[in-house]
Amino acid sequence: LFSVELSADVDKIKEICASNQIEILWTSSKHNLAKAVKKWPIVSAIAILDYSGAEDAYNAAIQTLANFMACCRIADHVDQPSFFA
Repeated sequence: LFSVELSADVDKIKEICASNQIEILWTSSKHNLAKAVKKWPIVSAIAILDYSGAEDAYNAAIQTLANFMACCRIADHVDQPSFFA
């Protein structure tokens, strides 16, 4: 029951972010996220509330996300030979 409620809450947050053009970046683990932001030992979530002064880094992160998602879409169809013809 708790996991269903948590899932619903996460879905609401994702919808709110999408409707406000707020990107969500996912990592594979709390440890990887902690390494990325140079914190120890783990980090569960981060938020960038104002990225002024870091537009280049923000745009690079968004471009990396877009490239990753494009690769995921291609990988989802790698079993279709006609896709690469």
